[in-house]
Amino acid sequence: MFIELQNFVQHHDKESQWNCDELIEKLQNLAFEYEKTDKSFTEKITEFSGYFSPDNCLGFEINLSGYFQYHAFANNLKEFVREQKIIDFKTEVTRKYAMVLTNIVNETNELLQKEEYVQKIIQRINVDFKKSNFVGVVKSIEMRLQESTDKIIQLLRRIRKFQKDNNLNYGEINLFNQGGTNRNNDEAVTLLENLLTQIGQAKSKVLKLEDAFELEFRIRENENDTNWVSRLANVGSNGTDVLVKSMIYINLLHIFKSNGTKQKSDTILHCLIDEVGILHDSNVRGLISFASERNIRLVNGSPNSHNEQDYRHIYMFRKDPKSNKTGITKLISHEL
Repeated sequence: MFIELQNFVQHHDKESQWNCDELIEKLQNLAFEYEKTDKSFTEKITEFSGYFSPDNCLGFEINLSGYFQYHAFANNLKEFVREQKIIDFKTEVTRKYAMVLTNIVNETNELLQKEEYVQKIIQRINVDFKKSNFVGVVKSIEMRLQESTDKIIQLLRRIRKFQKDNNLNYGEINLFNQGGTNRNNDEAVTLLENLLTQIGQAKSKVLKLEDAFELEFRIRENENDTNWVSRLANVGSNGTDVLVKSMIYINLLHIFKSNGTKQKSDTILHCLIDEVGILHDSNVRGLISFASERNIRLVNGSPNSHNEQDYRHIYMFRKDPKSNKTGITKLISHEL
């Protein structure tokens, strides 16, 4: 405004034919034009600053008031564009989310490696079941792992696949980037945002190993085939449910006892079982034999005696009221 006034005065000296009224009108028009331009400038700055949050990573101040703050914002923006500082910010931001993605993939790999270990255990159980003489009505047991339906696990798998498919081709931005890398950066950000959303919606903030897969069972009971089910409660009657669970637990004990060695271990484990009254007598005898073949001795923990002749030893537990200690007395031992 001041430059325009100066030019105006220089070109209209005392010898000018313009009279005083015309000069006043010219000044008024210039003042009105300045006010209009300043208002438009303020509105555009306000509109532009509205795209930023108060704690924006670019460091722009958005709570503006007064002539000097608006012009300071404009000068900072001009410098930001002229020196292409956006490139530095993009590089720093993408470097950070690249590090986040790398950490997520490393944690996912560690989790899925444990899944591979579980898969090996399942294979060993299946091999053992295939060569076993099954108990009672159970003719065969088979287990398998399926991919988890958990949304967080599915996203983690997608992130891991994304990193593998792109061969770490993200996180670096410069003026010579091709379009492919930019698309990768956008996809990486989208994956992280989706993961953050799913974590926020999850009931539990802890991701467990069992969340990484679905365990399914297939049981053949007499001539009935359950096909693949995710719950043992669906395999048949309550007795069959308990019997199948017991056989799986016994096999797990056998595998952990052998600790992966091919040599036959002579270590004997004692395992307490309860509520054996649910099982048929023939199934109890078969379960005891199934465990004995694997050097596991079943101890009937039921308070009521039942089919004593099925067990190798019979004990009596009696608590001393004075010392409050329980004494164990062997009553009968015999060969099965």
